[in-house]
Amino acid sequence: MKWLWWGLGSFFALLLAFRIGAWSTGFSSDGVGKKVGIVHISGPIVSAEGIVKQLEKISNRKDVAAIVVRIDSPGGLVAPTQEIYEKIKSIKGEKPIVSSMGSVAASGGYYVALGSDSIMANPGTILGSIGVVLNYPVMTELLDKVGIEFETVKSGELKDVGSYSRAVTKADRSHLNDMVSDMYNQFVRAVSQNRAMT
Repeated sequence: MKWLWWGLGSFFALLLAFRIGAWSTGFSSDGVGKKVGIVHISGPIVSAEGIVKQLEKISNRKDVAAIVVRIDSPGGLVAPTQEIYEKIKSIKGEKPIVSSMGSVAASGGYYVALGSDSIMANPGTILGSIGVVLNYPVMTELLDKVGIEFETVKSGELKDVGSYSRAVTKADRSHLNDMVSDMYNQFVRAVSQNRAMT
């Protein structure tokens, strides 16, 4: 009788472990047939690695027929945003992929959605904000007040662009404006190519 209770206890422990494993990967073990995979993008986009891995894992599953990317993000850094966008775009040819917007899908949050087959949003979703912003602190007055002085040795005129230890020059501003314009043009191109706009 003791062995029976041990056996039943082991069986239920394994069953519980299996269920927890299924829940932690975002899928249910219930039912048979095809499933829909869900990937969440929440908060500022500062890294692409985790999202790209999730997308890859789900897209490779044979039991997943379609993917929903649930976005609730104000945007973030340009490079990781573009990496996620490219990954979503590459999946589009293999499986249907839909972007579903939460409270906000602005800037980079909108950018990543452009790679999907279709975009769904609520009437109250804050959506769009096609643009690029670049800011950094200039702390020269504060450093002067506390008596901190920087000596900078650099290999080129623009090597320390964005340094908080010196004032912005005309050359700095021109260079940064060119960078922002280039990133903005990439964003506009992605919108026009994927949203049937000219």
